[in-house]
Order: sequence, then structure tokens, then C-alpha cells
Amino acid sequence: MVTSGWATLILAVVYYLKDIRQIKFGNIFKYVGMNAITIYFLSSFISKTMYLTKTGGNNNLHSFMYNTFFVQSFLSDNFSSLLYGVAVVAFYLSIGYLMFRKKIFIKV
Repeated sequence: MVTSGWATLILAVVYYLKDIRQIKFGNIFKYVGMNAITIYFLSSFISKTMYLTKTGGNNNLHSFMYNTFFVQSFLSDNFSSLLYGVAVVAFYLSIGYLMFRKKIFIKV
């Protein structure tokens, strides 16, 4: 119930800003939405590849990148995880933006 309440409030704010106040925003959703299936496939493919690629010992590429770049002594574990998640989302958003700018649209 809480999640649906927050989703309804966010939808109401977006509706007010976009339709009533005529504020232009949200182009990033257009960039990703034009190649949504491609980005979804790439995220699954890259994730599986990162988990299957061993970097020595028991580590895979995913844990190596996370521990090397995001786990720092001055950051909490939760904040490190948040930074990693934001970086992954930014990576896929940039792929969607680049594909949109180059007019690459893959249709199924």
C-alpha cells in the first residue's frame, strides 16, 4: 500500500508539472524508451558476462569492479551499493542516449 501511494503521488506531481504547468522535462525517458528492449538485453548480457568472467581466485569481474571502485573506507556499505547502482543506471542511460543521438533504433 505504501509503494502504490508513493507511486500515485509521484504520478500526480509529474502530471501537474508536465501537463498543467507545461514544463518540459523527461527526455531521458524518451532516449531509453526508443531502445528499451535492446538496453534490457544488453543489461542481462553484460551482467551475466561480468559474473562469469573470473579475475583470479574466487572473484568475478562484478565483485572486482565493485570492491575496487565503490568500496572505500570512508563510505558505508549501503552508500557504496547505492553509488554502484547509480553508476550502472547512468551507464545504461548513456548507452540509450548515444543510440538515440546516432539514430540507431533496433526493432523486434
